[in-house]
Amino acid sequence: MSKGIILLAAGGTGGHLFPAEALGHELKARGFSVHLVTDSQPNAIAIYDSDGHYRWFNKVVVAHSGLERKDLFDKHVTAVLGPGEGKKIAGWVKECFAKGQPMSITHDMTIDGTELVFRSDLIPLEERHDVPAGVLMVSQDITDSVRERKRREQAMRDLVGALVSVVDRRDPY
Repeated sequence: MSKGIILLAAGGTGGHLFPAEALGHELKARGFSVHLVTDSQPNAIAIYDSDGHYRWFNKVVVAHSGLERKDLFDKHVTAVLGPGEGKKIAGWVKECFAKGQPMSITHDMTIDGTELVFRSDLIPLEERHDVPAGVLMVSQDITDSVRERKRREQAMRDLVGALVSVVDRRDPY
């Protein structure tokens, strides 16, 4: 399995490439905490163990959970998101872990009674030193994009229907 690369750009200094495993050390050396960086992201970012327990997460995940950060550690995803949503995610985590291959999934999810659409990437993480293997899941809320695409598709169907209707009235053959 190849190691990840992350591109960081800081205040006009240009991009710097860091191997993923060195990123945390580099950020700490520069006075950043990993949470400071990930909590500024709009996407939900979590690491699960092979059984679907939360091992690490950013503030978006905390907000979706309705729990305090300290209370989310080691909770099973079904205990946090409920059996419907949690079982789906736990299943994807197990599948990704078993295959050892990244996966991308577009899925619906209900959070606080609101139906949302997410694009989730799951990436297996190898065991390192005293950190057990797990699965990194990054989920982007694409609800607005999906709604806009559906609106455009409906507008196109309406236009085609109107054009066909005009042609049918003028030319019965």
